[in-house]
This record gives sequence, structure tokens and C-alpha cells, in this order.
Amino acid sequence: MNKNRTVLIITEISILAAFALVLDYLANFTSLPNGGSLSIAMVPIMVISFRRGVIPGLATGLIVGVIQVIWSGHAFQFFQFILDYPVPYMLVGLASIFTYLNKRKINYVSLIVGALFAGFARYCSHVLAGVVFWGAYASDHIEIGGKTIFGLNVFTYSLLYNGIYMVPTIIVTVVVLVVLYKYAKNIFVSEDNTESTLEV
Repeated sequence: MNKNRTVLIITEISILAAFALVLDYLANFTSLPNGGSLSIAMVPIMVISFRRGVIPGLATGLIVGVIQVIWSGHAFQFFQFILDYPVPYMLVGLASIFTYLNKRKINYVSLIVGALFAGFARYCSHVLAGVVFWGAYASDHIEIGGKTIFGLNVFTYSLLYNGIYMVPTIIVTVVVLVVLYKYAKNIFVSEDNTESTLEV
């Protein structure tokens, strides 16, 4: 990789990480009491992953996750910090992994499957953090859609609590990516990237 291309990739990582953080900051009005919010911050991380590959996607997710912990101040233990911030956002950077099975061809299927996989991986990391570190705060009940569900163990509570914001976040992210692919396909492949190709 030549020096100019490296600088270009680092610049794109920085810009898309900043954009993801702005989108996440704007979503603060939807925050849940114990953390988590409906946000499309995953979109820029996934775009860089499809545009440049898994490694730049992981790097962008790492930057977003580390800066988010500074903003939120919800990190109380090292491993909780890891599972709730850098790891889940790095996992979002795996969105393009399925394109490697098809010679880096990007199409609607690889886009949707990759986004669902990456979103689910992030969700799993938050659920694990909820079970391991937030279990003491878990209630034996949760309210969803005006209905209260009782008799929950820590795992079920974490699944439901994190699902309240992660399921809509994943759905909205997939919709935004599909719209972007339909109307602005070129953002998924850079001019100097000879590895990736777009399919109609």
C-alpha cells in the first residue's frame, strides 16, 4: 500500500468515525435509563467497512467506542468498558466480512446480511456485558409496550433490555444502508479500491 493511499484511508476513517459520533450524540434524546439508545451511528462504521474492508471498519469502530465511553462515563470496570464500548463497535466493522466470500462484490444481499450480522454481534456484546456486569441492577421485571413482564433472570433481562434499543437500531441501520446503496452506491467503493466491486 502506498503512502498516499494509507493517508487517504486514515482520513476516511477519521471522518466517518467523527460522523458516527455526531449521529450518536444526536440520538441522546432516546437514551434508556441504564444506557443504550436508538441511533444510526453504526451506518458510517459499516460504510467504511464496505468501502475499505474489515480492518478499517474495526479501526473506525474502536475509535467510536473509546470516545463514547469518555462522553457517557458509564464505564466502571475494565472488562465492562471493553464489552460495552470498543468491542461492540469494533464488531460493527465486520459488516463487510461476507463480501470476502464473493470476491469483495457488494450487492444488496451482502449489504443486508453483513449489516444484520454486525448489528447482532454488537447486540451480543451488550447482552454479555449486561449479564456479567449489570446483573446486580437487573430487575425481575421489565416494561415493554405498556406491558410488564415478571420473573426474569439476569440473562433474559439483558436480552430484553438491550433488545429494546438494538433491534430498532439494527432495522433502521439496514434501511438506511439499503437507501444509500440504491441512491448513492459509489460511497461503498472508493475510486482507488480495486478489490471491491458493486453489483446492481
